Amino acid sequence: MLDEVTWDVLHSRHRVDRIIVEPDGTRRYKHFVLRAYTHPEIASMLQAAGLEWERTYGDTEMAEFGPESRRMLVVARRQA
Repeated sequence: MLDEVTWDVLHSRHRVDRIIVEPDGTRRYKHFVLRAYTHPEIASMLQAAGLEWERTYGDTEMAEFGPESRRMLVVARRQA
């Protein structure tokens, strides 16, 4: 599998062109776009959905979320 990834700063999106080489040598081509949301954007969407932010973790081990975190796991609850 070969990926060419570019970052669209203006729209906060990863654009990925992927080539998958099968064992018999045939190739499949895929293109997809991943949207990267900021923490404030997530908080705003939660509020709009009637949820209240509680905590954010940086990984599945519940590490502190920060600038170097590779993941953003958000815990939220329905607003009272």
